[in-house]
Amino acid sequence: MQLLDSRTLLFTITIALVCRALVLVYVWRVARQYQPIRHWASGSILIALGALLVGLRDIAPPEVSIGLAQALLVFGWLLITGGTILAAERVPPWRAGIVLATAVVGCVAWFLFVTPNFSARTVAITVSSVAFDGWAAIVCLRVPRSRRRTSLRLLGGLLVVQVVSGLWKMVIIVRDDIGTLADGDPATVPYYGVVLVTVIVGTVLFVLLAAQRLQEDLDREISERMEREKALRLASLVFENSSESMMITDAEGVILDVNPAFTVLTGYAPVNAIGQTPRLLKSDRHDADFYRLLWRSVLDTGTWQGEVWNRRKDGSLFAARLTINSIRRTDGSTESRVVLLHDITAQMQSAEVIYRQAHFDALTGLPNRYFFFDQLSKEISRARRAGHRVGLLFMDLNDFKPVNDLYGHAAGDQVLKTTAERWLAATRTSDTLARLGGDEFALIVGDLRDPGDLAAIAQKLVDSLAAAIHLSAGATCTVGVSVGGSVYPDNATEIDSLIGAADAAMYEAKASFDRNFTQSSAAASSASIAGDWVVLDQSHLVGVATIDAQHQQLARMVNQANRAVKEGRPEHELREILAALIAYTGKHFDTELAYMREHAYPDLEAHDRQHQDLLSQAGQLVGRFEAGDELKLLQAIKDWLTWHILHADRELGIFLNAQHVK
Repeated sequence: MQLLDSRTLLFTITIALVCRALVLVYVWRVARQYQPIRHWASGSILIALGALLVGLRDIAPPEVSIGLAQALLVFGWLLITGGTILAAERVPPWRAGIVLATAVVGCVAWFLFVTPNFSARTVAITVSSVAFDGWAAIVCLRVPRSRRRTSLRLLGGLLVVQVVSGLWKMVIIVRDDIGTLADGDPATVPYYGVVLVTVIVGTVLFVLLAAQRLQEDLDREISERMEREKALRLASLVFENSSESMMITDAEGVILDVNPAFTVLTGYAPVNAIGQTPRLLKSDRHDADFYRLLWRSVLDTGTWQGEVWNRRKDGSLFAARLTINSIRRTDGSTESRVVLLHDITAQMQSAEVIYRQAHFDALTGLPNRYFFFDQLSKEISRARRAGHRVGLLFMDLNDFKPVNDLYGHAAGDQVLKTTAERWLAATRTSDTLARLGGDEFALIVGDLRDPGDLAAIAQKLVDSLAAAIHLSAGATCTVGVSVGGSVYPDNATEIDSLIGAADAAMYEAKASFDRNFTQSSAAASSASIAGDWVVLDQSHLVGVATIDAQHQQLARMVNQANRAVKEGRPEHELREILAALIAYTGKHFDTELAYMREHAYPDLEAHDRQHQDLLSQAGQLVGRFEAGDELKLLQAIKDWLTWHILHADRELGIFLNAQHVK
């Protein structure tokens, strides 16, 4: 009598399958991210249910104990095979497996209900299990080198054993024509023993593979954590030892930490800064709109960069290049912000010094000639668009030379500084008072309501010099002033014409013995209204037909641009006209350069340098085009063109005429 018959082994296998399902479900809960365990657990549940239904064959109808049970076994086997292939890091052929499993279930139903045949059912089921196990075995045995290679090869070997034992069982059942499992043929006992062993060993290997994957994930997590800790230590070292001032805030702007460089720059120690907001550095150099736009950029884009004036703890101001970057969470929300402050106070102060040297008079602190022309250009442009007037006063001091001769140049400097101070006090802050050079001054009066108001303004300037000026060593002196005025657009519509009218009126006042102010009576209804702002006559001819023709074309293009400005053409149209003017100017310079090279003109380099300087200046003005720049650009081209023709081009013409070029 056998110790274990087939029925006992089947019962034991069922218990083992249920235990395997419970174990794998538990492992699935622990290692959810390991995909194969999900398929192994699901497949084991189906197989365990199928085995339980088979065990109920004496009390349950064949539709349940055989048909449904075999379907659960086949599809459970498919899931376990798919999980094994996934464990070998290959893609399971799910579609082919489902087709095969469905076909097997159909065969089982056929040979159960239509043509009952236990042997045929066994062959169908064995074919599917051999196909599933065989494919999985091949994949496991061919797995590339990895930490799980040994376990997978053992699993592959176990699957080969299952394939062989399954074929053995099929042969015995077909050979002995066994009718049901209940027949308990002793020849099938070894098969069921192998199945029991493979279930137990397979479960151990499944758990081992899941554990190895968990270990790999744990090792990777430990490695990543060590790398993060290393990066954090490095970041902490950079943060603590950086020469750049840094602070870290939360998403709401509350300061979380500052580095030592921040304390050095601002005077705020961590204990003073942490818990505060960057507003503790706020100065009065920027208005509310500046900070509103700054934070709008930070909120919209997560970053901002620019130059900011801040205030130290001791109240002193410093300039910084500020960079704000936001650190995002995985969901896109802001976790914190990193703020870098690079001290540029020295550079800003140097830039301010350079700017003042270039645009302001060193003695009086007033705008110089360059700044005056720039402001006059912009003021006329604004007035043209708004339909307003602009007043221009030219002032020349009377009896200034005797002060220099009698008391020395230091006394003369004191007179100029005192004059500037008194006139600044007598004029509006919106107007521009400039020193043009020597004892000549100018005042731009914007938004002039009535041309007659110039006389009242001029009288204030005259009256402010009535009191004696105190010089060194107790000496005093008195100076007067002659003032000439002109109005845009009443007296002129171009910068040079307006200046010329005011200058002529000033000299008229100076020549008069009974008045200090003269307002220009020139009318802007002459040549400039007709468009002939630039007129080239016989004195501008250089004697070379091509060059003279191009000069005339340049004059026509300047006049065309000037008319466009006066007519208030749209900015894009004005840009096109100016670009065409500059392009033709370049073409003209190329013509002259070709002549100079062909005839070996000795001053070629100096002459061409003048060309390139004008093109560079014009290109810069168009590149950063602003309201008012069009007048400055046209004035620069006109002044340069007329001067260049009368001087440099005339000398070139004389040289070319000597070379018989006409």
